[in-house]
Amino acid sequence: MRAPAPTASGWGSAKPEARTLRVRLNRMPVQAPPDRPPHHPRASIRMDARLDAMTRPKVDDLARRFHRPRAAVLSHIMRWGLSYDQGGAPDPGTSQGPVRHLYCYVDADLYDAVRKAAAAAGVQLAPWLRQMVRHTCQ
Repeated sequence: MRAPAPTASGWGSAKPEARTLRVRLNRMPVQAPPDRPPHHPRASIRMDARLDAMTRPKVDDLARRFHRPRAAVLSHIMRWGLSYDQGGAPDPGTSQGPVRHLYCYVDADLYDAVRKAAAAAGVQLAPWLRQMVRHTCQ
């Protein structure tokens, strides 16, 4: 049997709505995918974690152990750090050895919350993050 030729209103005499809702594939009716809202990517910020010789291997070890990228491990540590009650004076953030740069993308809202928490603790973001990494691995 010959397929109908396309017309201005769709294929053959079928209505355009029927054509878009149902497709014939190997003589089996298949439903068209439902209309979904367009995917909006979440805002993210590229940050430098600036870990030291003690904290970088800990992040690497956690990433290997949990089979996750370092960025995911750092994001989890940052979320945990926001809920962690530090109690007492914050670590001044002296790095142990040279700083090892670790660039990663994090959620913009998480970055802002961590930056505000670090400012409230009286330190900058990198020392705050190093302190949280040290606390997770104790």
